[in-house]
Amino acid sequence: MRIKKSFLGFLFSLALVLGLIPGMSLTAYADDDYPTLWVNNVQVTSANAANITGEATPTISYDVASNTLTLNNAIITSGYHFQDNWGKAGIYYHKNNNNALNIVLSGNNIISGDDIGFGMCGSYDYHGKFNFSGNGTLTTQGTSSGIYMRGGGVQIDSGTINALGDSSSGINAKFEVVINGGTVEAKGAKQGIDAGYGVSIKGGDVTAIAEDDSNPDAAAISGYNGKHSFTGGNVTVKGGKYGIKMGGSYDIEIGSNITSVTITGTTRAIYTNQKVINSVAGKGWSTVEGTGDGTEIPINTSGGSLGSYKKLLFPYKKPAATVTTAPTAKKLTHTGAAQELVTAGEASGGTMQYALGKDATTAPTNGWSTSTPKGTDAGTYYVWYKVVGDDSHKDSDLSCVEVQIKEKKDDSTIETKVEKKDDTPEVKVEGLDSELAEGVMTDEEKAKVNSGDNVSLTLQMTNIDSSVPEEEKNLTDNALKNENKNSKVGMFFDISLWIKVGQGEARQVTETGKKVIKVTLQVPDNLKAPAGVKRNFYVIHIHNKAAKVIAKTTSMSIPLSLDGFSTFALAYADEADTEAGNIFFSGVKITQKDGKIAVSWDKTKGVANYEVYATYCGNSYSKKATATTKKNTITLKKINNKKINFKKNFKLYVVAYDSDGNQVGKTVSAHFAGKDNKKYKNIKTLKLSTKTITVAVGKTSKIKASTTLEKGKKKELSDSHAAKFRYKSTNKSIATVDKNGKVTGVSAGNCAVYVYSRNGLAKKVTVTVK
Repeated sequence: MRIKKSFLGFLFSLALVLGLIPGMSLTAYADDDYPTLWVNNVQVTSANAANITGEATPTISYDVASNTLTLNNAIITSGYHFQDNWGKAGIYYHKNNNNALNIVLSGNNIISGDDIGFGMCGSYDYHGKFNFSGNGTLTTQGTSSGIYMRGGGVQIDSGTINALGDSSSGINAKFEVVINGGTVEAKGAKQGIDAGYGVSIKGGDVTAIAEDDSNPDAAAISGYNGKHSFTGGNVTVKGGKYGIKMGGSYDIEIGSNITSVTITGTTRAIYTNQKVINSVAGKGWSTVEGTGDGTEIPINTSGGSLGSYKKLLFPYKKPAATVTTAPTAKKLTHTGAAQELVTAGEASGGTMQYALGKDATTAPTNGWSTSTPKGTDAGTYYVWYKVVGDDSHKDSDLSCVEVQIKEKKDDSTIETKVEKKDDTPEVKVEGLDSELAEGVMTDEEKAKVNSGDNVSLTLQMTNIDSSVPEEEKNLTDNALKNENKNSKVGMFFDISLWIKVGQGEARQVTETGKKVIKVTLQVPDNLKAPAGVKRNFYVIHIHNKAAKVIAKTTSMSIPLSLDGFSTFALAYADEADTEAGNIFFSGVKITQKDGKIAVSWDKTKGVANYEVYATYCGNSYSKKATATTKKNTITLKKINNKKINFKKNFKLYVVAYDSDGNQVGKTVSAHFAGKDNKKYKNIKTLKLSTKTITVAVGKTSKIKASTTLEKGKKKELSDSHAAKFRYKSTNKSIATVDKNGKVTGVSAGNCAVYVYSRNGLAKKVTVTVK
């Protein structure tokens, strides 16, 4: 008992001491000191202030000393009926003073309920403000307004706030609404923000929306006794009829530190009476969507009316014009005459201009022109370029391209020639020049040239079919076996390079080092593929007891890059199946309109070019194609170089070629009636009874096809034009098909059979042979 009394005495003494320390407060607040504060239909008192909801983990608390209400993941669903004939408020505050109620947000907070007319409400006699801060979020929704300050204002410093008013305003305040930061969306049927003494947005990301554009007073931001100012942040004002509407003649200020301000209204972005003072340039449009070019709005610090626009944007910065194709340096050699230094560039949103600079880092300040610059003397040039923007674009950034005009090497004392002996292919040669001669000459030969001796370079080609060593034949055969076992050597030939300086003996060059000579070899006529045969060609280089395939192609023109010389072989191999190269089995679709015939077919991988042959039925096809294209469609405006007579009947077919010019298939000849023919009409659709067939080797299966005709009493073209159905197999070694559509299995595998109508429509049947 003595110990307990001593301890109590200690605590009493400690309390006296603490009370004497400067700055230490032990003030106790009675309920009379508390404002009228209701939260979730619970009145805040000294007894429950620390935990207004009474939950295990407090979500709502109030500190009377700092007049601070803290919301921490609060869910408020019930309201307080603060006055007759008024709705209920999820949070209601009354105090007959002008002190701020500080509202600190933490976590995710929601005020919403069926009986809540005002998410948050300040009394008529309270002339202070709701001051929001913290890093949490708050969604406050009322059937009338989200936040309603009957006698005060609103200030938002931070946090995320969504204020929603179903029938009136997102935020409604008698005094000023100030937003310094945070993310705010205020949305209501009539107003997003309605502030008697104006709205001041200094920072943050703010969106104000009025949803009912049928209401004549609907405005995203409204006020009646003070100006609206936007001096910072990112602001979106989306009206009903008006984006911003004010009473009286108060100004609207757009400051120079804003990130963006966008204002729209279905009638006007800004009500007619308001004057706008904008410290940054903007742009206005006569449509809400901002379509069309719009009108640029210059800076106006005196203020002016912008009531004719439905959309306004501040600041408006012209997009930069762009270089779509940059100029490139030309490869130039000194000629003594002026030469264009670059290929011309292409631009979007402006015009290309060029100027010569002194280096690649210092842009020229004058001398700009739309003409590409020229240079005469050998040396390095720095061509600067830009796009000068049109009325809707600003100039692009500057760029530079470096260009060299090289000294011309004197080839006047160098003689070059190509000598073909006996039976050798025709060739074109590039690279017999002074650079090659300098690379292969000895020091002694260079000294003679410097003393004035001439130089000759000769490339010799000789057929050596009868003299090629057996060892080199064997090397060639081994190299070809890796490419195609069915390949054959068409000829052996020798390519040699000879250099002669002055009156000395010609000397053979076996290697050129890093210098490459380009030789384009033309396949001789006697090695061309027979009709209907696809032939692959191979060029083999035999050098230093090794053979290497250096080219493989189906083209008749074979490019080679050579840095060494000796024996070469030209070989070939044919496809076993003469139709194996066919990859194009398409049908054709034909339409006739406006004096033209449009033809389309399937786009096929591996096809590079198409030829279309067309004429009237009864005439022979011309040997020359009616039209050529790289696309899978074409429009014919004439036949036989004359206007098309659509009373007649037509026939046409399409031939496909690969990138080497080899034919890889052609369509059937499609016969069709002209659209003005009085007697005949065309097939409209082709149908098959099945899309797949499975058949055993040696067995058969029949394809059943049918067609429907165009409407009308005319009749179909007869079989004298073409059979009603025609058939093609994509691989006859697997399955064949006869003229009646009977498919015969040849060997196990898969292929396809195409069915074609008289007018060229096509359907495919997948065939499996087991």
